[in-house]
Amino acid sequence: MTLLFSVRDWAAWGPGLETLQAWEESDNLFEDLRAEDLAPPVKDLPMMLRRRLSRMGRMMMRVSHDVDPQDQAAVVFSSRYGESAQTVTLLQSLSLSEPLSPANFSMSVHNGLAGLLSIATKNTKPHTAISAGKGSFCAGLLEACALLSSGQEGRVLLVHCDEPLSDFYEGFTDPSVKPFALALVLEAKGKEALSLSVTSGQGQGPSCEDAALGFIEHVLKAHKAWSWCDGRTSWNINYVK
Repeated sequence: MTLLFSVRDWAAWGPGLETLQAWEESDNLFEDLRAEDLAPPVKDLPMMLRRRLSRMGRMMMRVSHDVDPQDQAAVVFSSRYGESAQTVTLLQSLSLSEPLSPANFSMSVHNGLAGLLSIATKNTKPHTAISAGKGSFCAGLLEACALLSSGQEGRVLLVHCDEPLSDFYEGFTDPSVKPFALALVLEAKGKEALSLSVTSGQGQGPSCEDAALGFIEHVLKAHKAWSWCDGRTSWNINYVK
């Protein structure tokens, strides 16, 4: 299976890499991203919206507003862990027999941020939220490309956002997960066409790098072919001549 797409615009944010220039000039994204409790500025967003956002929500909103889809676009949101911090807060309340916060609960579900983005931008296009373990970004990219291939959407906004699990989940953490967000405006046709093929990854060792960081490093910055494997499935991207 091969799907064609192009990247019309992109934006990323993470502690230590807080401007597009910093992302483009970084020699090692994984090392330059810092595991610090920093959040991007969102003063350009309405105050009532800012009050509902966690750090992950602020990262997601920041990159989503830093790209320009020109018009309304379908949204695909991907995240491995989602708003896990909100879930911890709910579990702690339950353990103390305290009433649960409706606001925290509404944002703990995996499509909460995607829904909030659609409300904030008055976007009536469909949105999809995806979680697929280490391959969450790749699964989100596949979903976005499939939407473009169907011909029903001329442009798709893919937003990937994650941050490390809290100490509450000690023993389940993955050191490859860094706090950052990436937004991609994808379209079916563009100046630099890319092909996405999905093949069996049986017999291949899983990739060590974070998939979204690898996509930025090889495809967006270096314009090189790129492959990523989770041990079962291999996602392969090539530039179409």
